[in-house]
Amino acid sequence: MGGSRTGSGGSQLEKRIQALQKDIKSLREDKRVLTEEFDRYSDLLDEANDIIYTHDATGQFIAANAAVQRTLGYSPAEIRSLNIKDILPSESLARAQESIAKKVGGAERTEPYEIEVYRKDGTAIWLEVNTRVIMDNGQLTAIQGIARDVTGRREMDDLVRHQAFHDPLTTLPNRRLFFDRLQVAVSNARRNEEMVAVFFLDVDRFKSVNDSLGHDVGDLLIQGIGNRLQAAMRDCDTVSRLGGDEFALFIPHLQRTNDAARFARRVIQAFENPFACKKHRLFVSPSIGISCFPNDGDKSETLLRHADMAMYRAKDHGGNGFQFFHEEMNQEAHRRLALETALRAAIEREELSLRYQPRVSLADNEIASLEAVVHMPSSLAELVASDELITLASDTGLVMALGNWVLQNTCEQIRAWMDAGIPLVPVALKITGRQFHHSPIVDNVRSTLEKSGVPAHHLLLELVDTGGRVDPDLIAMKFDQLREMGVTVSVDHFSPNHTSLTAFQGDSSDYVVIGRELISDIIKSPRSAAIVKAVISLAQELGVITVAQGVSNAVQLLWLQEAGCDLAQGLQCGEPMTAEDVSTHLSEPVAESDEEVA
Repeated sequence: MGGSRTGSGGSQLEKRIQALQKDIKSLREDKRVLTEEFDRYSDLLDEANDIIYTHDATGQFIAANAAVQRTLGYSPAEIRSLNIKDILPSESLARAQESIAKKVGGAERTEPYEIEVYRKDGTAIWLEVNTRVIMDNGQLTAIQGIARDVTGRREMDDLVRHQAFHDPLTTLPNRRLFFDRLQVAVSNARRNEEMVAVFFLDVDRFKSVNDSLGHDVGDLLIQGIGNRLQAAMRDCDTVSRLGGDEFALFIPHLQRTNDAARFARRVIQAFENPFACKKHRLFVSPSIGISCFPNDGDKSETLLRHADMAMYRAKDHGGNGFQFFHEEMNQEAHRRLALETALRAAIEREELSLRYQPRVSLADNEIASLEAVVHMPSSLAELVASDELITLASDTGLVMALGNWVLQNTCEQIRAWMDAGIPLVPVALKITGRQFHHSPIVDNVRSTLEKSGVPAHHLLLELVDTGGRVDPDLIAMKFDQLREMGVTVSVDHFSPNHTSLTAFQGDSSDYVVIGRELISDIIKSPRSAAIVKAVISLAQELGVITVAQGVSNAVQLLWLQEAGCDLAQGLQCGEPMTAEDVSTHLSEPVAESDEEVA
């Protein structure tokens, strides 16, 4: 019995060995057939630009066309000694095995996939691969594939993707990428109960660089600023260029507002040294507005808008500094939006009219001139003070339309007074720096005077400072052109800043207006009184007429008379009058004179 069992076991072993030998022989035959089949078409396949290859179930290459040498650097003979594991990094190998498994599992068709492949020289390229599996009795025997080099296409796709999310000049993230990253940072901060600070940065005096040295130098300056901002920030921070000279930054993982201020000071310090742009050494400074999550908003757009508002506050404080957003800024922005809407509607509906406020000679208490002021409908007057109207119009871009309307209507009214035989005094108009820069102001004045038939000496033009930067050379040039026509010119609202001091440069200004901010303090503030006296004294030395605005009481009027001021304007001297009231008032001295003669 024991011998029989041994004989039986030996017989089974022999059968298994024979079956295994048969399988090996079958596999060798399959490989031979595949090789012969591949060789049969090798000449044709070698002409193909794509790699055409076959490897067995273990990944061992069986055959490949000549394109494998052109693409990967391996000859067909060399590739047959390699396994796909030898040329694929781990991620690419997993991707290839996943695709093969899907097809073995019964998937009729799978999409081509892209994998990274190592060339013979060690460099990496990208191939787009499409495969088919060869099965025998349900068993995987081989994989055939076509692989195309798509490295160039991927590089182009990467370039297009980079351009879609980055600024072309500085290569910094653009607005789109900034918002994407900020949204993630805000989500993380909300989860971790942290603070995120958003900076809106504008470069002070950048426009003067562009205008004087050219855009090529301006571009170099922007690139230099971008580099310094990146160097000043941490790896987790984002520096973005929004366009022009505007940058946005956000700083995550903060705990206190003071942390944001510390980073703002770091940014300002990055501007302390000059920027080398070609042969120029340029000094510029930043104005930075800061908003913080969660206090100032929980959406990316809101945080950036609030930081932008705060940046303008930093500008108003002279630049080269930073300001935090406060809710009062948001309320003011909504108020100004309502003002702009009301002003646009008033202009379109022709609801505006003119009033004329007298300027009295302090020598004889007679009206020496008038100022044309815009009278607003009650719907607008409830929202904005009259002295704020010009600033509002300038900020909203409506100043061109409003300025032209005032000029035309003033000249038409002067013409009407002339035709009615009313004794005339000059009429003053406000002109903003924006009008000087962006409109043909000299041509507009000339054509309006010619059309109305008003002599130029009846018109006074006053440059009012609305906060924008004005080129003093441009002021002097256009002032000279206006004076050549016979128009009297001046700088309105004297204050110790760049624009107002142009009133005393050269001989282009005929008079200077001292603003109500100084006049209101001359009695109680020795400093304001000293400034006003100095302005009057300087004006007398230069032969320039002085006009004090905002005179509201007799004490101020007497003080100005004693100080030698020439003209005064304000409620103490007379409220703004209608054209009819002006006609009556200017005619009264003539009527009294006639009665005396009679």
